[in-house]
Amino acid sequence: PEDGGAAFLSPTGNVDQDGGLTIRDWMAGMALQGLIAFGYGNEDKIPSAVVLAWKLADAMLKQREATP
Repeated sequence: PEDGGAAFLSPTGNVDQDGGLTIRDWMAGMALQGLIAFGYGNEDKIPSAVVLAWKLADAMLKQREATP
């Protein structure tokens, strides 16, 4: 799936049903954490940090598919 599937094991393995995190969600959250630690924590920079976090997550998923 485009979202990378479930980030963590769940009883059913169905992220939609279980309401769990996707790999994309997890990667974006980790990227956002790093961006905030790097100085994007100011209120005026948070919207751009969020957009960048999702772009980084998408790039990581794309690379993950391309790497054997």
